[in-house]
Amino acid sequence: MSSKKEVTISEEEYQMLAKQAKELEELRDKMLRTAADYENAKKRAVREKDEFLKFANERLIREFLPVLDNLDRAIVHAKTHKDSRESILQGVEIIQKHLFEMLKSHGLERQEVIGKKFDPHQHEALGEIEHKEAPEETILEELEGGYTFQGRLLRPAKVRIAKSTKSVTKKNCDEKDPDIT
Repeated sequence: MSSKKEVTISEEEYQMLAKQAKELEELRDKMLRTAADYENAKKRAVREKDEFLKFANERLIREFLPVLDNLDRAIVHAKTHKDSRESILQGVEIIQKHLFEMLKSHGLERQEVIGKKFDPHQHEALGEIEHKEAPEETILEELEGGYTFQGRLLRPAKVRIAKSTKSVTKKNCDEKDPDIT
């Protein structure tokens, strides 16, 4: 058997409890609204980020349009003027220069590598060329250009490097260095 015990409180205590209950309900309501606002802000941020990423390259793409137009003109010219190889080549070189200048304005830089010392952090060696005069590991040939973007390596240059033609004789290998014990 459970017995209910009745408690009596004064009017003043009742008013204080009612006031606290009202404040608690207002705080609960405020907390729920804040949580809803936070969720809405999160969803809006995700939506804005997706929208930004979707159109982030619009300016760059817009700058490519004249390059595409020039390539279209070059193709039409090549089809209608079969004997104008030199002018087509000049047109393609102009398009290449325009394209590179546009990309350069966005932070792209081509590495200058010929004659420089090979650096495995900046270059990719695809072969060696025997050379009597060039110092070991000097870049002699660029097979594919290397690029940096905003100072960060985008693609290493693919190169061939110098390999000394001086061969070490067996006698030199068999001799002991007096400094090594």
